[in-house]
Amino acid sequence: MKNNFAQLLIDIQKKSGITVERVRDVKSLKEEIETVTQQKIGYNTLRRFYGFLPHTIPSKATLTLLSKYLGFTSYSSYISNKLNYDEWYFQQKLLHLQLNGKLDADVIALMEIGLINKNNSIAVANFISHLIEHNDIKGLQFIFNSLSFQNLTDSDCLKFSTIVTFRLLTLEKKRAIEVYKALVPLPNFRNLVPLYYIDYTHLVGIYAEVLALIQATSSAPSDVFFVRLMQYYKSYFTATAVNPKEIIALPTHFATFHPVLKGRYLGYLILKAEKIDKQIARVIFNEFKRNQVSLLAQEVIATLIVKEAYQLLALIFDRYYEDLFETSSWSYKTTDALNLIGLANVNWYRQNYVSARRNLELVELDKVELGYFEYISIFYYLTLLKISFAEQDAQLNDSAHQALSLSILKTKFVRFEIEMKKYLLVRTTT
Repeated sequence: MKNNFAQLLIDIQKKSGITVERVRDVKSLKEEIETVTQQKIGYNTLRRFYGFLPHTIPSKATLTLLSKYLGFTSYSSYISNKLNYDEWYFQQKLLHLQLNGKLDADVIALMEIGLINKNNSIAVANFISHLIEHNDIKGLQFIFNSLSFQNLTDSDCLKFSTIVTFRLLTLEKKRAIEVYKALVPLPNFRNLVPLYYIDYTHLVGIYAEVLALIQATSSAPSDVFFVRLMQYYKSYFTATAVNPKEIIALPTHFATFHPVLKGRYLGYLILKAEKIDKQIARVIFNEFKRNQVSLLAQEVIATLIVKEAYQLLALIFDRYYEDLFETSSWSYKTTDALNLIGLANVNWYRQNYVSARRNLELVELDKVELGYFEYISIFYYLTLLKISFAEQDAQLNDSAHQALSLSILKTKFVRFEIEMKKYLLVRTTT
């Protein structure tokens, strides 16, 4: 019997990420299936299915439930479409479409089935990149108007947005903007690409123009709010004059926004404040109580470093260390990098330079999201510059200075040049 349902067993494990090797794995799988389907499945049923009890032929209801877990309406639908669920077969189908295919409702149906398998999001992103490269605006509009993308997780969305954005960045700027103009009005594109791939590296450049397109196109409160915050960040980091009386007001639905967006607002409050006082600290800690700390704290930690608010930064790590370093989120490599840099700044402030160095040694810069890479590199090398200055390590100070200067040049965040000068060792010549 097991051979008759071998692919179903494989696909269930593939989607859940649970390799069933022991009985306890079956318990984890049971919880996962029930959470996704909101239906009960028998523990013994799954044990029989995976060979821990004598086999019986599974009921139609069981097969239907397991198929629904995979995203299909029924077991017969799964049988009819399971090849499209398979990654290599699905990618080959898309390659055929690139060569001679025509976009129509059948193609959308193919992609909908393929995207039930989250790993296929990369194949779809590559297919869309092909359309971008060939300037197929109508094809792109058709896909983003028709495809639901509803099965994608946060991690899938990030992979998808990174691939599509990278392809757009390889185009000549004028042509890329034309593509953005055609696609930004479409919610699927807007939410999956420019609002997912936060591009600090090109915040002074093409991303600023894309943000302006979003501002002119979208009336969604969270979109407008995000754009205004990013425009403020751009002005601040480029040391451009900002109106001190300008206030970015909280939208009515602020409580429903993503924790990272809420954290970006807290970062705005920190940057615009003349002094980091108890009132700002109270606002930060109130939001920490209501949200996932590891996501909320990303911009908070970065902006507290900018404002040299080390006492508040230390207090955050003292209170929320375990919450900050939880690793279940889709962006944890980026989050962990910022957290480790923040912790290094706390240890540097406390003159514990050995620990500060060790914190930075744990940072995996090469695994940081591409859009954040240069931004986080600035904080990394600025922190290394501080440590080397305190330890009077001229060689390390010089290499950190060079790397920091390069990241500042790429982002044009010239405000960090002011910070950098405070920690440069003056070399004497003989």
